[in-house]
Amino acid sequence: MSRIRFVSVALLAALLVPVFGAFPATAAPLPQVAASTTLDLPWIALRPDDAGPGYRRDRALYQSLSAAAELTYSEGPELTALVDGMVLAGWQAAYFAQTELPTVDDPFLVARRVNAVIHEYADVEGGIQGQFLLAAAHTAKGDIPSGEIVAAGDEAVLFENSGNAFQGGGAPSAPYQGLRLIFRTGELVGNVSIQYFTETPTAADIEIVAMAMIDRIAAAQAGQAPDLSLAVARFDPAGLRQLGDQYRLIDGATVPRVG
Repeated sequence: MSRIRFVSVALLAALLVPVFGAFPATAAPLPQVAASTTLDLPWIALRPDDAGPGYRRDRALYQSLSAAAELTYSEGPELTALVDGMVLAGWQAAYFAQTELPTVDDPFLVARRVNAVIHEYADVEGGIQGQFLLAAAHTAKGDIPSGEIVAAGDEAVLFENSGNAFQGGGAPSAPYQGLRLIFRTGELVGNVSIQYFTETPTAADIEIVAMAMIDRIAAAQAGQAPDLSLAVARFDPAGLRQLGDQYRLIDGATVPRVG
C-alpha cells in the first residue's frame, strides 16, 4: 500500500508564510524548458484515454519553470516565491497536457476538462519539497484539502475547488466543480486537475487518471518507455516558454485531438 500524507488546512497555512518568506525577492536564473530530464515525460504524460472514452487531447507540451508556476500564480510575489522555491528544490523539467470531453449535444462545448503537469526534480528530496510547495500554494489560493483517501504514488494530497472557466464554443465562462490531486512518486511530482461543468467529480475520477500516469512512470524508470523525446534535436530553448513535443501515435493508435 502506498504511503499517503494528508496535509491539513491549518498545517499548510502555518507553514506557508515561513516557507515562502524564506526565499529572496529576486529569483535565481531560471532553468530553461526541459533543462535536464532523464525520463520520457511526453510518453508519461496525461493521455485522453486515461480519463475515459470520448476524451480528446487539447494540448501537450514541455513548459518552462515560469510557465508551469503561472498555472498556480499568474503574477506577484507569490509567483516569485514559488519559482524560487522550485529552483532551490532542484526543478529540472515540466510537461503539461490537457484533454477534454465534449458535451453530448454540442461537440464544441466542454463537459469535462482534465489537465496534468508532471514536474521532474533532481532527486527524491527535491520532489518532496516540490510537492509541499505546490500543496501550500494551492491551499493559499483557496483549494480545500479533502479528507478522502487517494492512494497515488508515495504521497498524495487531494483538494476540492470550484470556479468559472472557459467552456468552449464561443460561450462565456461557465461554473465548474473541480478536484486537484498533487502526488509524488520518487523525484516526480504530478499536479492533476479535473473540472466538470455538468456533474460533480469524485475522488475515483481523479485517482484513475493519476494511477495511469504513475504506472507509466514506473515503466519509464524500468527502461520500458520508447524515449523518443530524449533523442530530439531541439532549437536553443533559451527564452522559450514551451516546446510542443508530443506523441501523436502510441501503441499503433492515433491520439484523438480537439478540432
